[in-house]
Amino acid sequence: MDIVLPGFDAYVVERAEDLEPVMNRLLTHTAVYGLSDAGLAANRLAVTEMMRVPEMVAAYYREGHEKLIAAVGRWLGRQAAAGHLRLDRPERAAAMLLSMAYADLTREAMVTGEPPEPEKIAAWVAEAVAIFLRGAVPR
Repeated sequence: MDIVLPGFDAYVVERAEDLEPVMNRLLTHTAVYGLSDAGLAANRLAVTEMMRVPEMVAAYYREGHEKLIAAVGRWLGRQAAAGHLRLDRPERAAAMLLSMAYADLTREAMVTGEPPEPEKIAAWVAEAVAIFLRGAVPR
Protein backbone atom coordinates (compact mmCIF):
# COMPACT_ATOMS: atom_id res chain seq x y z
CA MET A 1 0.00 0.00 0.00
CA ASP A 2 2.98 2.33 0.37
CA ILE A 3 2.87 3.01 -3.36
CA VAL A 4 -0.62 4.46 -2.98
CA LEU A 5 -0.71 6.19 0.39
CA PRO A 6 1.99 8.86 -0.05
CA GLY A 7 0.02 10.40 -2.91
CA PHE A 8 -2.95 11.51 -0.81
CA ASP A 9 -1.49 14.96 -0.13
CA ALA A 10 -1.64 15.64 -3.87
CA TYR A 11 -5.44 15.62 -3.71
CA VAL A 12 -6.05 19.21 -2.67
CA VAL A 13 -9.52 20.73 -2.39
CA GLU A 14 -9.35 24.48 -2.90
CA ARG A 15 -13.10 25.16 -3.04
CA ALA A 16 -16.12 23.24 -1.74
CA GLU A 17 -17.32 22.53 -5.28
CA ASP A 18 -14.02 20.73 -5.98
CA LEU A 19 -14.58 18.20 -3.20
CA GLU A 20 -16.61 15.66 -5.18
CA PRO A 21 -14.34 15.46 -8.26
CA VAL A 22 -11.22 15.35 -6.08
CA MET A 23 -12.69 12.54 -3.95
CA ASN A 24 -13.58 10.66 -7.12
CA ARG A 25 -9.98 10.90 -8.36
CA LEU A 26 -8.50 9.90 -5.00
CA LEU A 27 -10.75 6.86 -4.54
CA THR A 28 -10.48 5.76 -8.16
CA HIS A 29 -6.68 5.93 -7.90
CA THR A 30 -6.81 3.79 -4.76
CA ALA A 31 -9.31 1.33 -6.27
CA VAL A 32 -7.20 0.76 -9.35
CA TYR A 33 -4.48 -0.67 -7.09
CA GLY A 34 -6.73 -2.66 -4.74
CA LEU A 35 -8.80 -4.11 -7.58
CA SER A 36 -5.82 -4.89 -9.82
CA ASP A 37 -4.68 -8.45 -10.50
CA ALA A 38 -1.99 -8.06 -7.82
CA GLY A 39 -4.38 -6.55 -5.27
CA LEU A 40 -6.95 -9.28 -5.84
CA ALA A 41 -4.26 -11.97 -5.67
CA ALA A 42 -3.20 -10.62 -2.27
CA ASN A 43 -6.84 -10.71 -1.11
CA ARG A 44 -7.26 -14.29 -2.34
CA LEU A 45 -4.08 -15.33 -0.56
CA ALA A 46 -5.27 -13.72 2.68
CA VAL A 47 -8.64 -15.48 2.48
CA THR A 48 -7.03 -18.82 1.62
CA GLU A 49 -4.46 -18.67 4.43
CA MET A 50 -6.68 -17.09 7.11
CA MET A 51 -7.00 -20.25 9.22
CA ARG A 52 -3.54 -21.66 8.56
CA VAL A 53 -1.43 -18.51 9.08
CA PRO A 54 -3.60 -16.01 10.98
CA GLU A 55 -0.63 -13.81 11.92
CA MET A 56 0.20 -13.26 8.25
CA VAL A 57 -3.39 -12.30 7.47
CA ALA A 58 -3.51 -9.98 10.50
CA ALA A 59 -0.32 -8.28 9.27
CA TYR A 60 -1.76 -7.96 5.75
CA TYR A 61 -4.91 -6.37 7.17
CA ARG A 62 -2.97 -4.08 9.51
CA GLU A 63 -0.42 -2.97 6.90
CA GLY A 64 -2.90 -2.66 4.05
CA HIS A 65 -6.53 -2.12 4.93
CA GLU A 66 -6.05 -0.37 8.28
CA LYS A 67 -3.38 1.98 6.90
CA LEU A 68 -5.60 2.83 3.95
CA ILE A 69 -8.53 3.63 6.26
CA ALA A 70 -6.26 5.77 8.45
CA ALA A 71 -4.85 7.66 5.45
CA VAL A 72 -8.30 8.33 3.97
CA GLY A 73 -9.49 9.28 7.46
CA ARG A 74 -6.71 11.85 7.80
CA TRP A 75 -7.56 13.23 4.37
CA LEU A 76 -11.26 13.47 5.26
CA GLY A 77 -10.29 15.10 8.57
CA ARG A 78 -8.37 17.80 6.67
CA GLN A 79 -11.43 18.42 4.52
CA ALA A 80 -13.58 18.71 7.65
CA ALA A 81 -11.09 21.14 9.22
CA ALA A 82 -11.28 23.23 6.04
CA GLY A 83 -15.07 23.34 6.35
CA HIS A 84 -15.78 21.14 3.33
CA LEU A 85 -17.24 18.25 5.36
CA ARG A 86 -19.06 17.77 8.63
CA LEU A 87 -17.59 14.67 10.26
CA ASP A 88 -17.20 13.75 13.91
CA ARG A 89 -15.17 10.59 13.24
CA PRO A 90 -13.23 10.88 9.97
CA GLU A 91 -11.57 7.46 10.27
CA ARG A 92 -14.90 5.69 10.74
CA ALA A 93 -16.33 7.72 7.85
CA ALA A 94 -13.34 6.59 5.76
CA ALA A 95 -14.05 2.93 6.53
CA MET A 96 -17.69 3.38 5.53
CA LEU A 97 -16.79 5.27 2.35
CA LEU A 98 -14.23 2.67 1.28
CA SER A 99 -16.75 -0.11 1.89
CA MET A 100 -19.34 1.70 -0.20
CA ALA A 101 -16.88 2.24 -3.02
CA TYR A 102 -15.07 -1.10 -3.13
CA ALA A 103 -16.64 -3.93 -1.12
CA ASP A 104 -19.04 -5.28 -3.75
CA LEU A 105 -16.54 -4.82 -6.55
CA THR A 106 -13.97 -6.77 -4.55
CA ARG A 107 -16.41 -9.59 -3.75
CA GLU A 108 -17.46 -9.83 -7.39
CA ALA A 109 -13.85 -9.93 -8.55
CA MET A 110 -12.97 -12.58 -5.97
CA VAL A 111 -15.81 -14.79 -7.23
CA THR A 112 -15.28 -14.25 -10.97
CA GLY A 113 -11.50 -14.05 -10.87
CA GLU A 114 -11.61 -10.97 -13.09
CA PRO A 115 -10.82 -7.42 -11.99
CA PRO A 116 -13.54 -4.90 -12.82
CA GLU A 117 -13.14 -2.68 -15.85
CA PRO A 118 -11.86 0.85 -15.13
CA GLU A 119 -15.21 2.33 -16.23
CA LYS A 120 -17.06 0.17 -13.71
CA ILE A 121 -14.68 1.18 -10.93
CA ALA A 122 -15.13 4.87 -11.80
CA ALA A 123 -18.94 4.51 -11.83
CA TRP A 124 -19.03 2.75 -8.44
CA VAL A 125 -16.66 5.29 -6.91
CA ALA A 126 -18.65 8.24 -8.27
CA GLU A 127 -21.92 6.87 -6.92
CA ALA A 128 -20.39 6.05 -3.52
CA VAL A 129 -18.89 9.55 -3.26
CA ALA A 130 -22.20 11.16 -4.26
CA ILE A 131 -24.13 9.17 -1.65
CA PHE A 132 -21.47 9.84 1.01
CA LEU A 133 -21.42 13.58 0.36
CA ARG A 134 -25.17 13.97 0.53
CA GLY A 135 -24.89 12.93 4.18
CA ALA A 136 -21.65 14.70 5.09
CA VAL A 137 -21.61 18.14 3.46
CA PRO A 138 -22.41 21.13 5.65
CA ARG A 139 -25.90 22.47 5.21
